Amino acid sequence: MTNLINKFREELILEGRAKKTIKTYISCLNVISNKLNLSSLTQEKVNKYFVEIEAPANTVNQHKKALIKLVKILKLDVRIPKFIQAENSIPEYFDEDYFLNEIVPAIGFLFDDEIRIRCLFYLMFYTGLRVGEIANLKKVDFDLVNKKINIQKRKAKNPIIVFYPKDMAELIELQFDMHPEDKEIFNCSDDSVRYYCNVLSKNLEKHITPHTFRHSFAVSYLKKGGSSKNLQTLLGHKCRVATDIYATMTDKDREIEYRKIMKIERRKK
Repeated sequence: MTNLINKFREELILEGRAKKTIKTYISCLNVISNKLNLSSLTQEKVNKYFVEIEAPANTVNQHKKALIKLVKILKLDVRIPKFIQAENSIPEYFDEDYFLNEIVPAIGFLFDDEIRIRCLFYLMFYTGLRVGEIANLKKVDFDLVNKKINIQKRKAKNPIIVFYPKDMAELIELQFDMHPEDKEIFNCSDDSVRYYCNVLSKNLEKHITPHTFRHSFAVSYLKKGGSSKNLQTLLGHKCRVATDIYATMTDKDREIEYRKIMKIERRKK
């Protein structure tokens, strides 16, 4: 079993998979191995496993992904059942007013390195970058003239250009100038970014994570008239389905606004 897992890990490393992705796949296989002998997979055993499994749709789909990869590596003639359509739960997000009126003013009170944290949060809200992408940004990635950022390593392995508003140019250049010797713009880890968000959560009494910023960017982009196709590229989503949830969220926003505004005024008799 150990040799099989090690071979699986080696193949994922050779494919250039992210450490977090590899860790997730290995974790899934370890769970699966408690009920399914991975060294002697058959169609009947695989089918039985997915008939009997009791877990949320997303977890079941993760197990299927891991087994699909394992079956491919072992070159087995075993078909993994189709993915389950998971229910799209609406993730938490905040709008631009909340960001500008609640989060931004709090930065000066909560953090000593105000300029760096302000720049970090602005980029997160107006680019939707993942926590790993934002933490690993290097100064060389920035095109300060054209207000662009070259994201070299993305989860979906499709490096692209993202943009930031012109009104942010001065803030970003100020952060550059404050630490001219640094190659990275923020010099922080993923966990540091999560910590900063946790500080916000505790003091603003609102659950905020790096991914909350990402969700908030996506919703804000669509509400301002951006296309879902462009949003998919900006977010680095490989599949359109991952982006469609934000359209659903804005549809709900529009319904709430409509119900609030469009009421039939009863004439007085």
